Amino acid sequence: MQSFARKAAKIIEGCFVAYFVLLPVLSVFAQTQTNVTAVQTIQNSQPIYNIKDYQGDPRYLGVEPGSWQARILDELTPEHLRDKSRTDIDYPVDDSYLKSLISRPLSLPEDSESAFAQSQPLKAEDAVYIMSESGDNFPAGNNWQVSDQNSANGADYWDDVGCKSFSGSRSIWSSGGGDMPDCTTYDNNMNTWMMYGPIDLRNTDLARVAFQYQYDLETNYDFFYALATGDNGAHWSGNTYTGYSGANWSSQNTSDLLQPYLGNSAVWLAFGMTSDSSVTKAGAYLDDISIIKYTVPPPLPDLTANIDFLTSTTVYPGMDIVMSVNVINQGTAASGPAVVKFYLSAGAFIFNDAYKIAETTIPGLAPGGLVSTGDIWYRIGNLSPGTYSLYYLIDAAGVNGAGTVNESNEGNNAYYWTLTVNAGPDLDRSAPRYNKTTFYPGEQILFDADIINRGGAAAAASNVSYYFKQDSYLFSDAYRFITNSIPALSPGASAHQHVIYDIPANASPGTYYFYYWLDSGNAVAESNELNNQQYDQITIIPRPLSVPDLFASGQSLTRLVLEPG
Repeated sequence: MQSFARKAAKIIEGCFVAYFVLLPVLSVFAQTQTNVTAVQTIQNSQPIYNIKDYQGDPRYLGVEPGSWQARILDELTPEHLRDKSRTDIDYPVDDSYLKSLISRPLSLPEDSESAFAQSQPLKAEDAVYIMSESGDNFPAGNNWQVSDQNSANGADYWDDVGCKSFSGSRSIWSSGGGDMPDCTTYDNNMNTWMMYGPIDLRNTDLARVAFQYQYDLETNYDFFYALATGDNGAHWSGNTYTGYSGANWSSQNTSDLLQPYLGNSAVWLAFGMTSDSSVTKAGAYLDDISIIKYTVPPPLPDLTANIDFLTSTTVYPGMDIVMSVNVINQGTAASGPAVVKFYLSAGAFIFNDAYKIAETTIPGLAPGGLVSTGDIWYRIGNLSPGTYSLYYLIDAAGVNGAGTVNESNEGNNAYYWTLTVNAGPDLDRSAPRYNKTTFYPGEQILFDADIINRGGAAAAASNVSYYFKQDSYLFSDAYRFITNSIPALSPGASAHQHVIYDIPANASPGTYYFYYWLDSGNAVAESNELNNQQYDQITIIPRPLSVPDLFASGQSLTRLVLEPG
């Protein structure tokens, strides 16, 4: 039986022995750095906007009040008309498909030709797995360094054994290597260690060590250690265990071991076990050891779509569409100028200039900066009926979409709309021509325009009705002044319209609407019914006062002279 003094001495020794026995250990270990594998997850971006919730949303910034973008957000009713001949007339939007006009974020397949299939730069919340040890190939699998610092009773090393495990088929036992039979009891006078390093914790915000463990040790005489050092073993810190941990595996996931050494380029992690000269038990087992750090990235910009607009997702050949994108820098550093490219294709998203339909350059943005691409006009070409993708890429200056701005997130730069191209007839009109736009009461309005079938199929005979009203428009017979017949039109064919309207002599000054309804009898089923009601504005001003002609024949002017008094 050991004396009380010896027991007290060994308790003190157990608390400090690891700090001394490890001092020479590092000098004999080959300091081999293992490969660091970064687990990088592409973030699937969320829908950039919910059109029903825009009131008070900061993403509404940059939308000019009264613009067609703002009116989309305000959910205009179909009564609002579209005049394609003028750029200052707002486009109408049918409330039933408002939400379809907001693009969806583009999640690209791994085999896409776009650079977005690549892994994204690490962010602060992305874990970098420095090491993961299952025990199946210990110690060589992760270049662990094992040592026996006291071989007086025979060699004793940490090594993998197959008698128990938390996961897989093997775990690491404190006496798995040496002269003790596997999974029996540890030896007397043991001083055995397993070490991993060096670990680079520079530019690191958080570092964690996780492991599963069991131990059965002589309480206060034999010890199990989990320690770390950042000065080549001169000083160690960590945890000391003794006694019995229980029949089941225990779990440890802690930042305490490595957190004191953040910023250090050469940190070592060590697990050890020491025993005294008597009483041996089952020892210590380890499994599923992992080291994870969270790297703080340098400040970088992050360009993405704040909100975007498209006038219609149902189109036809020859139709004009308008799109715009508000780009925001939601990163932590300023960006340089960037190119925004728009593409149109059937099937896969292909970020190649062969599919580009428009591009524009935006200026550099400070963090939080917002800028609009402005309105981008595009006329749909001679496309076959079907479904197409209209998509855009922010920072698309390089080949196949490779940008020039180094961003913290390269996965939120691409968005798309799904376009439906219809092939039916579509009656539209060319830019109107008026004899003038400001009139006197009693004058004539002369109107000329061509009614065009812009669709992909023939249009049956139809008609067009013309209206005139002050201050607003209303498609009522009370304001209709003429209805003309339109002959059947093949795709691309047109019929000329020459219309004369006599302004009433008693018309009051103000703003008037000269408007018209193509296919007012709904005789033609069209691919696009939204462009049949259109208008223009004219102004009526008062006639100037008539001045008498003093020199007209037969007239004289009598001079009156007022005498004083």
